[in-house]
Amino acid sequence: MEKQTVEVILKMIIKDVKGYMNYDEMKMLYDRAILATLPIVEIGAYQGRSTAVLGLASEMGNKAVVYSIDHHPEYSDGGVLFGPQDKRKLLRTILHFNLERIINVVNIPSYGLDVCRIFSDGIGLLYIDGKHDYKSVMRDYIKYGAIVKGDILFHDFTWDGPRKLIKEFGLKIVETAGNLARTEL
Repeated sequence: MEKQTVEVILKMIIKDVKGYMNYDEMKMLYDRAILATLPIVEIGAYQGRSTAVLGLASEMGNKAVVYSIDHHPEYSDGGVLFGPQDKRKLLRTILHFNLERIINVVNIPSYGLDVCRIFSDGIGLLYIDGKHDYKSVMRDYIKYGAIVKGDILFHDFTWDGPRKLIKEFGLKIVETAGNLARTEL
């Protein structure tokens, strides 16, 4: 896809889908997801801005299946109230961009999956943007990180939970855009 077309699509997502990723973060996520050959796992979807980016990148790339994991409990994070109403908007986003064939919505907590069985060949890209407290970020990283064979990206990496995990686990930040970081060991 030409650069101009990607830019138009990402700007359309910003216009159509409520979310907290800016254009530069979305472009970086797109650029990494288009390379994935194994499943893409997104932890935390909100209303589907990043989900749409991952799905569209995969459609344009290697057609890696996207698993969007978010059971949409009612809670507050960073002063924003999240809940079941966001799941309806996530599903509308997927349908709006015709991504229902490549995106699987997983409506259970991220820690509730038997990831080694489901992703026995590994994960091509792991995008962590669920709850941002240290315990939640650590649980997601430990559960999924060991089977990632590609990129691990953290959104809101400057927040306490992700920042502490990156430091404690000795992850090296190799690329950033806004508040999105790509890491490696």
